[in-house]
Amino acid sequence: MSLKFLRNVFYWMQCWLDHLSGVDFASSMSNAETGIPADKGVLYQATTPRIYLALWRRLRKVSDSDAVIDVGCGKGRMLKYFSRFSFGRVDGLEYSEVLGEIARRNMERLNLKCEIYIHDAAKFNGYCAYNYFYLFNPFPEGVLREFLNRLKESVIECPSHAKLTIFYMNCPYIEVLKEEGFSMISLGKGIERGLAVFEYKKEV
Repeated sequence: MSLKFLRNVFYWMQCWLDHLSGVDFASSMSNAETGIPADKGVLYQATTPRIYLALWRRLRKVSDSDAVIDVGCGKGRMLKYFSRFSFGRVDGLEYSEVLGEIARRNMERLNLKCEIYIHDAAKFNGYCAYNYFYLFNPFPEGVLREFLNRLKESVIECPSHAKLTIFYMNCPYIEVLKEEGFSMISLGKGIERGLAVFEYKKEV
């Protein structure tokens, strides 16, 4: 059996399980379907569940004083996952109104109190409420740089957290984060393959 065949089987199994639960997380969508311009984001694909264990190791000590936002949350699968932990807030940010509305329906179906913001990540003003950020390669390099600069500005404008942590999954632009002053804490291997963890500390 080829790896491609096994991946396809796994994908359709996820879609089928979603259907049984009355939600829609796994099915992919093109930019034409989501309405996202190519210069603003990539096609929608849900984060693979294999990353759950890697993140669990890093999140088991969070408390209700911590807050996480999934930047480019898509249909909200990771919001469901983050809600298993002790975060005080679990929210999502999405450029596409189509995906954002699907995420809202999914959260309502699961009775999860997650706010879904429909906004451009480079112009969003609410980052100061969060100290954890999750990105599943949501946008191209130019938008990523704008997002990172907006994130750094939010630390100055509303410094409620001394340190920010970014979980960057499927990460083609690692050097961009380094150039923008974010320190890479780890680059995953094995079960954590594809996950880079960065930190940004407020200057004192």
